[in-house]
Amino acid sequence: MKYYEVIDVISISLFEAINSNPNGVNPLHLKLNELAILFSGDTRSILSIIIISTDNNGD
Repeated sequence: MKYYEVIDVISISLFEAINSNPNGVNPLHLKLNELAILFSGDTRSILSIIIISTDNNGD
């Protein structure tokens, strides 16, 4: 199923769908997880964003 098809299946607001039928929004959740991988890796690469992990404890 394509992304827009998964979204079109939900006929009520997303908030209502999550509260009334959580299993019904699971396909959308899975598709959004696929996109999260794209945004976390490829987008950073395309935009040349470097993320550096540092602690902020004052050392």
